[in-house]
Amino acid sequence: MRKTKKVTLGILALGLGTTLAACSSTPPAAKKVTPSSKTVSVGVIIQTTGIPWYSAVKEGMRAAASKYHANISIVSSDNSVVTESNNISEMVVKKPDVIAITPINSVSSVPAVTRAIHAGIPVVVYNNTLDSSLPAAFVGINNLQYGTTAGQDTVPYIKSHMHGVANIATLTQPGFPIITQRVQGFENQVTKLPGVHVVATASYNGSETSAFTAFKEILTAHPNVNLIYAPNEGATDAAVPAEDSIHSSIPVVGLDLDTVGEKDLLTPGSPLKVMVTQNPYRIGYDTITTAVEVAHHVSVPKQLLVPLNVITASNVKAYVAKWPIPD
Repeated sequence: MRKTKKVTLGILALGLGTTLAACSSTPPAAKKVTPSSKTVSVGVIIQTTGIPWYSAVKEGMRAAASKYHANISIVSSDNSVVTESNNISEMVVKKPDVIAITPINSVSSVPAVTRAIHAGIPVVVYNNTLDSSLPAAFVGINNLQYGTTAGQDTVPYIKSHMHGVANIATLTQPGFPIITQRVQGFENQVTKLPGVHVVATASYNGSETSAFTAFKEILTAHPNVNLIYAPNEGATDAAVPAEDSIHSSIPVVGLDLDTVGEKDLLTPGSPLKVMVTQNPYRIGYDTITTAVEVAHHVSVPKQLLVPLNVITASNVKAYVAKWPIPD
């Protein structure tokens, strides 16, 4: 198993031609709050420390906090709604100016978030959505579009390299709607081709270790699979090693670029053919700038979607160099 060292962003489509709005290499500043404004306290709750993706989120948060004189306190819910509720209860006692949270579950997390808002603390939701209109704002991406983009970029590959025929295996993570949306968006696009079928779907817990086991079992039980769709960083990092373990080498479509994916993209003959990725650094940065604006009673959009970018193997190094990449 390979160890991920750093995380980055972008949408990769290796010569497949999709173009989305480009991000600036400099994160956007809070437009109506200057760095000289009074210090704002933000209580930050992340989903888990077990996913390297969040290290880039935290780096972006710290950069924004430094620029806008915000004091941030970061705790993890460790993928537990109970821990999440306890974290919010503790923050209600401490009374930060704003709470920024990645909800564990779009429904189960609503009561705890509502409790904080009713206690007079505005909440900014980031990364995972919440089935409530009460939070001040959401910062992140549209996960259905995330999967849709991957599917749109994969269709030309299937046509040109696989004669329009693909038996696809993928993973799903029960209780996490964002993974469901990513899989749905992808499948909606690729199955428009009459020769494409999803022949195997397995559950995993979102981690690389769990994805490795799931992919290995799928490839062993379904030798007719000839394309893998990996719906998050852990799955993307696990796909190629899982293939290696059974001496297979079929195309991989992945989400969430990190240094493992970067290396695979730049390796001649690598199975990783298409990658779509978001920008965790910018999500973190924009979350804190939005929280600062909310604390200063500045009007903010209810939904701030971080743009996606398209890059290729030929420019991935230059693209990665534009953004801070944590160890």
